[in-house]
Amino acid sequence: MFEKTSFNKANEAIYLEEFYFFILTTHDSTLWMDIHQSDVPNLTEMFWLGKKVPQTQWGDATPSFPDSPLSFSRKAQFKEDDYGRWKSIKNPMK
Repeated sequence: MFEKTSFNKANEAIYLEEFYFFILTTHDSTLWMDIHQSDVPNLTEMFWLGKKVPQTQWGDATPSFPDSPLSFSRKAQFKEDDYGRWKSIKNPMK
């Protein structure tokens, strides 16, 4: 859960993709990210490469998803605000 988090430095980290790769490949369950009143994190294209695509919830933050390096389609589940409905988005390809 990220609340009132500044991702400015994290978004510029040289090992950010490797960090996401580690998180996504070491979890068997779906990763869930709650981003509330925070800067928009750079989820990197690794977002689409895990066993399961993470679920995200965005409160007072505009949902932002990275382009995908994949040549096939995957879906991500996301929700805007605490009481919004779950929606899905197909991976935006480069």
